[in-house]
Amino acid sequence: MTVRAWMLCTVATLTLSSCASWTAQHPAEADDVPMAPRALFQPQRSHLPMTMPPVATMLSPNQNSRKGSPITTIVLHHTASAASAVAIAKYFQRRDAQVSSHYVVDRDGSIIRCVPEAARAWHAGPSAFEGVSNVNDYSIGIELCNIGDGIEPYPVAQTAAVTQLVASLVKRYGIPLSRVTRHRDVALPHGTKIDPSDNFDFSGVVVTAGGMLAGDQVTATMEVTGGESQL
Repeated sequence: MTVRAWMLCTVATLTLSSCASWTAQHPAEADDVPMAPRALFQPQRSHLPMTMPPVATMLSPNQNSRKGSPITTIVLHHTASAASAVAIAKYFQRRDAQVSSHYVVDRDGSIIRCVPEAARAWHAGPSAFEGVSNVNDYSIGIELCNIGDGIEPYPVAQTAAVTQLVASLVKRYGIPLSRVTRHRDVALPHGTKIDPSDNFDFSGVVVTAGGMLAGDQVTATMEVTGGESQL
């Protein structure tokens, strides 16, 4: 499969059916499917519209008020588990878990919202970003379903979904791309967390989200089941 074919099948859409349709029409280019190289995550390759998948809702009781703190940061995590997003969301629904995130992105690209954005999720723990402590107060936490061993890949559908989610949040709240960060970069003491794992293309996600925003192909709204459509 050529680079152009790969981009059309994986970045322009999240649906496997669309990719299968393209492949059927271009069999000569569909011999080998490459891994997702960082070179593909460049602004000039983000000209194709990307549609947010629907967001399901499984609310967690593990949340509290932001007490007026504006949302200025996005923090990405991995779940350190082989469990699905539904299983993770169910765990977040346990009061004794004492942990939650705003979103969980599954390996197939499906997204579950566990905490409304206006509320404070419990995802970052002891933390600071650019000298400001208590990152939970001013951030949105996104968990990516992944064992976190540096071996399990982050599938294309999952990477595309989190890229779109990040771009949508950045646009909605006016968050600078420089304030999209990783748990490993904000957790205290420094060096105590490793998520997301090294094989997650964090810089590629941020660059691609920036390309989408530059092309004005990002919507600030989402289709949410079990909740409001404008988060």
